Amino acid sequence: MKKKTSFKNMFLLLLTSSILVGSLIVGTIFLYENNKIDSLCKTLTKSTIIKKIASTDLDWVNENDKMDIPLSFLEVDFNGFQSINQDTTIWMQIGGTKIYYPVVQTIDNEFYYQHTFDKSKNPAGWIFSDYRNNFQDMNEQNVIYFPTRLKKTSMDYLDTLLTDEWYQTKENHFIYVSTPNDIFIYQIFSIYQQEIKDSWRFHYPSGDATYLTYLTRCKNQSQYSFDVNVSSQDKILTLTNNQNLVVHAKLIKRKAR
Repeated sequence: MKKKTSFKNMFLLLLTSSILVGSLIVGTIFLYENNKIDSLCKTLTKSTIIKKIASTDLDWVNENDKMDIPLSFLEVDFNGFQSINQDTTIWMQIGGTKIYYPVVQTIDNEFYYQHTFDKSKNPAGWIFSDYRNNFQDMNEQNVIYFPTRLKKTSMDYLDTLLTDEWYQTKENHFIYVSTPNDIFIYQIFSIYQQEIKDSWRFHYPSGDATYLTYLTRCKNQSQYSFDVNVSSQDKILTLTNNQNLVVHAKLIKRKAR
């Protein structure tokens, strides 16, 4: 009986030790991968030269969107980004957050869930643009994804948008996008935690009545009230992460570079 008890205790000890060692190894790898992302983020932000471009009344997409808040376009040089990764399609900054990074786009929505900006394998991934996006001809909706593991790095600050401090400063409610050909300003009109994954997805053409119904629904389910009107002619940008946070913004200003 003692031998059986001794064997059982030894087995449990070995099992516990194996689990602890395995957890330590996984944790070490996890930390290494996230540190790599953080280091790359710091390198990119330090080397990014942001140029402010004054906007005029001619840059409004719709005159009804005019407001008193002074807005400047933000422009960056893409040569440095594209020398590292030619998949760089836009650079994006969200007001009042530390999100100011290059965004990549490839032929599918899978690659950058498991690869970082330099295309090295990393489960943390990188912020990427839906493969169907078109920031030149402007789809009715363009989508940016924040992969799951970015939540554990310095790159995913989307949760900042759920704080009262961020919301109460109206100058924060804008997303600045720069591409090799154009610069854009989007105004946020909805932020919410979705109950059903990908419930925001749609394929309606702009101008369609169903599209306006969709935009109205997005606006009405926002956790915060934004004084922003939406119409069936609006071009919108959607940001989403795997923590079910969704942000919708409409294009209000555009300028050719």
